[in-house]
Amino acid sequence: MTDYPNIDLPPTEAKIFHRMWTELAQLGQLPHGYGILCPLCLIPKSHEELTLEHIIPQRALRHDPESLRRAHSLNDRSGLTLLCRSCNGLKGKCYDPIIEKMFKTPKFAPQPHEQKRELKARRTLAYLAAFRELGYQYILTSRLDPVRQDFLVPLSSPANTGLYFISIGFNRDDPHAYFDGWCDTFDEKGDQTNSVFTCYSDPTSETIQIRIRHITVMLPKSDRGIVLARKPGTPPNTSVNLSVT
Repeated sequence: MTDYPNIDLPPTEAKIFHRMWTELAQLGQLPHGYGILCPLCLIPKSHEELTLEHIIPQRALRHDPESLRRAHSLNDRSGLTLLCRSCNGLKGKCYDPIIEKMFKTPKFAPQPHEQKRELKARRTLAYLAAFRELGYQYILTSRLDPVRQDFLVPLSSPANTGLYFISIGFNRDDPHAYFDGWCDTFDEKGDQTNSVFTCYSDPTSETIQIRIRHITVMLPKSDRGIVLARKPGTPPNTSVNLSVT
């Protein structure tokens, strides 16, 4: 295995970079030199070209109830990864404003001019959440090319995947009555005990479901055949908005 590079990054970014670099090395997919692949464009990038990405945008989290904001940090509520500067900027400009509306209004219904962008924003959110939970072993597949291409070309019509997403209504003032996974939590040793994202699938299905708080999005399974155990139980007293895309 290639020796781990000597990098100069803040502690949070360094920890994420190490995890991403190590996985690429284990998969035999390290790009030439001391870099990693940006999860969205899959272009090799050095650590200097990477920036910290809040998967659930910081602007969306300001709508969290005060009790949640007091108990958990912004980073723990957003889910973190690294993106290249170009992809980070594109997500912030073109998709984060729509994602904020999804989290501000649990039953958000996009205006006609927002519908294409809203669909792409949901898929991008789910793609990054799945990457954060499952890593490169999940995203390094041609099955996810339509999702990546949609992200990179914001004004194009979204690809027709035949998949669907679900939005579940909830009481914002008491979110933990509906969901456990509203933030990352850690034990005294620093080991993660809960995640802001949940991924699961049925062995007979060709999709995985990625839950980001009240939003569930379907994405294709990886060529590597990852099968995840479904989390038991469903949120009580919910209303569901089902859309096929």
